[in-house]
Amino acid sequence: MLLRPRMRLVLACLIAIAGARTAGAREIHVSTKGQKQASGSVTDPLSSINLAAFVAQPGDTIIVHAGTYREYVKPPRGGTGEKNPNHLPRSSR
Repeated sequence: MLLRPRMRLVLACLIAIAGARTAGAREIHVSTKGQKQASGSVTDPLSSINLAAFVAQPGDTIIVHAGTYREYVKPPRGGTGEKNPNHLPRSSR
């Protein structure tokens, strides 16, 4: 009889851990039509990949929309394992 309450507890813990792991991750959008002071959302994209790299935290995904970006990108922080910021071209989504 104790197995069921324990299994529920284990399941609840696993769900909480999985949710906490991705809760802080967000998408940061970059577009040639974006603004420097933008939020980075799909409707308010940033204007450069470097700006996105500066605000990105480990686990975030940077979505780069079509266009020509003439810039040197040097991310100020990395991550560990699965928590590195991801940089994806918009066409891959």
